Amino acid sequence: MGRKLSEQEGIMEMQLTPVEYILSSKVEYVTNDQSGLSTWQKLLGKIRQADRVRVDWDGQSKEGLFQLGMAFALRKPIMIDSLPTFDDQTKSFPRMITAWAEQPEFESGSIPDLQKKIFLICPVRNQDDVTRELLEELAQDLQVYYPAKETNQLDETGGLRICADNRFAMESAREVWFVWDGLSQGSIFDLGMAFALAKPIKPIKLPPATSEPSFQNFARKYST
Repeated sequence: MGRKLSEQEGIMEMQLTPVEYILSSKVEYVTNDQSGLSTWQKLLGKIRQADRVRVDWDGQSKEGLFQLGMAFALRKPIMIDSLPTFDDQTKSFPRMITAWAEQPEFESGSIPDLQKKIFLICPVRNQDDVTRELLEELAQDLQVYYPAKETNQLDETGGLRICADNRFAMESAREVWFVWDGLSQGSIFDLGMAFALAKPIKPIKLPPATSEPSFQNFARKYST
C-alpha cells in the first residue's frame, strides 16, 4: 500500500491539479431559463475559475461556439479532446482552435483606433442583400468597428489572428451592436466574447424570439 498523504500534502496536491472546464457541444439549460441568460452566467463563472478548458466540439453546435468565445476572451489555454477534421489551407473554427491550443498566448498585433467605440458583431460571409445594406449603413458611423472591412480577413493562422484582432478591438470598445442572421458561426463566437468581457450588447437585427433558449432570446434579455 502507498503512503497516505498528510493533510498539508493533500492540499498541495489539490493546488497543483489544474481546474478544468469541459467544453461540450451540448448544454443543459437551467429550468425555465427561456433566454439562456442564467445558464450562461453560471457557465461563465466556471470558465473564469478554470485553469484550462478541454474542448469537445462537433463543429456545428452554437452552444459550443459561445463557450469557445467566452474562453478565448478570457485567454484560457485549451486542450483538444475532439474536433472535426479540417483543410489546413482554409479558414475554419477547427483550424483556429487547433492553432489556439498550440499558441495559447497569441495576441493581436493591431494598433488600437481609439475612435472606434462600437464593435459590430455581424456575419462576415454569405450576407444577404438586406443585411449587407444594413451593415454598410451602420458602418458609416465613424465610431463603429466593422470587422468585415477593418479586420484583415487574410489569415495564415486559419482564423486565430482574426479572432485575436477582433478581441483586441472589442476590448477597446464601449459597447457592442449585434446583427445576426441565425446562421453565422463567427457571430456567436464573438457574442460569447462580448458576454465574457461584460460589454453592453445592443441587438440591431435578430431572428424572431423562440419558445426555447436561443441566442436571439439571450441577446434581447441581456440588453434589458
